Amino acid sequence: MVSFELSEEQTLLRDTCRDFALTIMRKQDRPADESGEIPADIIKQGHELGLTT
Repeated sequence: MVSFELSEEQTLLRDTCRDFALTIMRKQDRPADESGEIPADIIKQGHELGLTT
């Protein structure tokens, strides 16, 4: 039988992404959307969290 439950690692990644989006990205979403550029500090923080390569 196939299990669709998230592993502990997947749950941690999901929660990390959600927290990052709600606490960091949300603060700068409108200016980034209007300029068409992702602020360097968001990229840096995402990289520090292991969300970017």
